[in-house]
Amino acid sequence: MSEEKSTDEKKVDEKKIDEKDIKKEEKETGHSRYTAALEDSDEIRDISYLNRSFSDKFMQGVHKLKNMITGRKKILILFAVAMCVVGYLVFNNMRILNHYEILKTSERSDVLATNFVEMNGKLLKYSPDGVVYMDEESVLWSSAYSMQTPIVDICGSMAVVGEQKGSQVYIYSAEEGQIGNFQTLLPIQKVQVASQGVVAAVLEDGEVTWINLYDTEGNEIAKHRTSVAESGYPIDISISPDGQKLVVSFLRMTNGVMNTKIAFYNFGSVGKAQTNNEMNSEIYENTVVPKVMYLNNTEAVAFRDNGFTIYEGKQIPEKKAEVNMDQDIVSIFYDDETLGFVFQSDLSEHKYKIQLYNLNGKKTMEQYMDQEFQNIKFSSGKIIVYNADTFCIYSKQGKKIFEGKYREQITDIMKIPGFRKYLVITKGSMDLIRLS
Repeated sequence: MSEEKSTDEKKVDEKKIDEKDIKKEEKETGHSRYTAALEDSDEIRDISYLNRSFSDKFMQGVHKLKNMITGRKKILILFAVAMCVVGYLVFNNMRILNHYEILKTSERSDVLATNFVEMNGKLLKYSPDGVVYMDEESVLWSSAYSMQTPIVDICGSMAVVGEQKGSQVYIYSAEEGQIGNFQTLLPIQKVQVASQGVVAAVLEDGEVTWINLYDTEGNEIAKHRTSVAESGYPIDISISPDGQKLVVSFLRMTNGVMNTKIAFYNFGSVGKAQTNNEMNSEIYENTVVPKVMYLNNTEAVAFRDNGFTIYEGKQIPEKKAEVNMDQDIVSIFYDDETLGFVFQSDLSEHKYKIQLYNLNGKKTMEQYMDQEFQNIKFSSGKIIVYNADTFCIYSKQGKKIFEGKYREQITDIMKIPGFRKYLVITKGSMDLIRLS
């Protein structure tokens, strides 16, 4: 007989079926109906949003912290690099080099009377037989002549070679080599060259001295007659780079008293209106001015035996600065922007004292030195002091860069382009060295 289930049994069976369906659904979807119901509720959505918002902010904070750490690392690295650089500079500034390595050497085959002068960052070698223009690697050009006693002047990339007590004049350009030559009618005492090749020559004519200006072909541009009785004896001259202005130092005796007259001439259109083209002059009583120099087109310096005077003016030079010195001047040296002086030391523990001045007459450096020297000069912004077997190098700030002996007898030294590179000329060789 068939048995019918009771109502309670049916409910139990339906419940079992529902549970089976729920388990099957959970297995297929991965979450239960209750979870889905909860997720569909507004409260749970709000909580989920808050959780996501918190998570986003948390991750933003993590990224920001990473960036801060990365930024700090960068700052620490930059700081460490800066400290290393500062440390190196301090160490390098305190250290005095005393070694060198020879990078290249070449044997000299020139005559004994050969001399050297810096020209446009390179080297001009001149002798009674001719000139050679060269760098540390090779000869750039050469020119032959025959002179008893050649004298040279340099202005930038221009050079003049004249025959002292002779009549020959040769003009050279660093780029082109020889650009002109001519002969004077009277014996040459001194020659100067301007940046475009104009030559000023002091010529001897018995009791009379002529100061003439020539172009590169030997055409006479201007001339000025002087005599010992009238003007004094011209002990030095300098022509401005533009070739229009001239400064002359005349040594004179007036009523038995020695004095020096500094005269400025202008051979351009402005000077034609003045007597003998003279624009200005000044007399220094009981003073010798052995050296005058046009440093540029507007500024000139007169090196006195008791100091120096700087003049400035496009047309009429006026006194700009004057420095008087109580100590005897042992040596002078200069470049386009700095004047250098060497004195006997005023301190017993040192031999010499170096002072540098700018073109406003302000002292910019003072340094004591113990080395005996034959020459002191500026070369590419460095001060080079040397004798036959020893040389020192200073910066313009007074820092001693190098001090040491050399392997052979030194003729000349010059700074050349490159880290600590110098060219040392000896009696038998030309050596490219690096200080170490």
